[in-house]
Amino acid sequence: MIYVMLSAVCPTPDCAEEEIELGMKVGYLPDNTKFCMIKRCNPTAKIIVKIKGGTKKDLDVVLDFLRDYSYEGTNEWFPYSDEVMSFFKSHPTIYDIRKFLGI
Repeated sequence: MIYVMLSAVCPTPDCAEEEIELGMKVGYLPDNTKFCMIKRCNPTAKIIVKIKGGTKKDLDVVLDFLRDYSYEGTNEWFPYSDEVMSFFKSHPTIYDIRKFLGI
């Protein structure tokens, strides 16, 4: 399952508390049972998109497609952006994503 999570994010390794902003992580979990672990480790986290049926390979292709929007030095964390959200709203199923990206 591919997911998009909203969370408080420190955009640089040495950022000050006042620089924390709303960010997004695009990730993969093999099943739905692991979301409670994310919430326990990161109480600011909220899963806003779940795409069932996606694989780790699908995630890698999605992250490669979205890499221009990610924070520097990472490919799975993004500042909150309409462009990234629009991608997932326009392609709400793994079939739509695979068709669009040619997987």
